[in-house]
Amino acid sequence: MTLLEVLAVIVILGILAAIAVPTFGSLISTSKDRAFEGHAYQLKESAVFYQQSLNRSPPASVTYGDLLKGSMLEPIRDPYSRELFQEGNESYVQFSVDGSISVCLLGYTKRICTAEVGADSSSPDQPVPFQKISTSYISPLVKK
Repeated sequence: MTLLEVLAVIVILGILAAIAVPTFGSLISTSKDRAFEGHAYQLKESAVFYQQSLNRSPPASVTYGDLLKGSMLEPIRDPYSRELFQEGNESYVQFSVDGSISVCLLGYTKRICTAEVGADSSSPDQPVPFQKISTSYISPLVKK
């Protein structure tokens, strides 16, 4: 091979890399968002089983810690930081009298919760209705 042919191959590989790297970065970000959304579904399903297993009146909300203590859920690994959620994680599932279920999942850097409309930054996060959970509800976690 001549030097010109080698340079042509290197230029072609550089162009392919310039196209591929942003695409793979986007795929990785999307897969992390989907995994986080999946954890919200997992939290909800575990809370429903936990609530059904109680021999007393069910609580209005079930925390992540309750599910771990009740052996209804394995520790969740945050897809963004790769750290396991600790038992003290403040994620919860809320059950309403009308039968609706809402989820608030708090990761290390992201969350699936909403702040109350018009509330100040000290107000607590509000859970997202389960039917509306999607990656569009994932937002940066704001430390209080």
